[in-house]
Amino acid sequence: MKKISGKVFRKDNAYFVLPISLDNYYNQIKEYKNNGYNQVILTADVLIKILKQEFVNHSAKILQVELMDNQDDYQNEVNNLITAVSEDRGKSIILFDELADLEHSDSIELRNVKLSIRNSQENLIITISNNGYIVGEGTTWFVDHLSTIITNVLGRN
Repeated sequence: MKKISGKVFRKDNAYFVLPISLDNYYNQIKEYKNNGYNQVILTADVLIKILKQEFVNHSAKILQVELMDNQDDYQNEVNNLITAVSEDRGKSIILFDELADLEHSDSIELRNVKLSIRNSQENLIITISNNGYIVGEGTTWFVDHLSTIITNVLGRN
């Protein structure tokens, strides 16, 4: 499968997931900035809202929620909850209740979230990082899909 990456930018109060490569990352950032785009940071509450929307509305499978800080005990607890949810989606309320604490925490933030989204043609694995960098394998369908989701989430903040 083809690896596809993008980054969340804002221009004129609209949000976009624009293509970006790690090979020439900073030059691409500079070029987008020169064209009026600004980088967007995805805070823990935004990443959690994206997870919830994908989980509920698109039956996404949560594969990973990586914490920013070295909180090994808490990371293990989150990992165990993700495993429990993968076995029984009904346990998602426990996971989302646990993650809700991150929305109000100053010390623990999310580094990234990884999920699996199925569309009619394929199963896509996507990682969304707090710096707005998104990487996945498959078709560009997920770029448009995530642009819509991110616009909906950020538009409500």
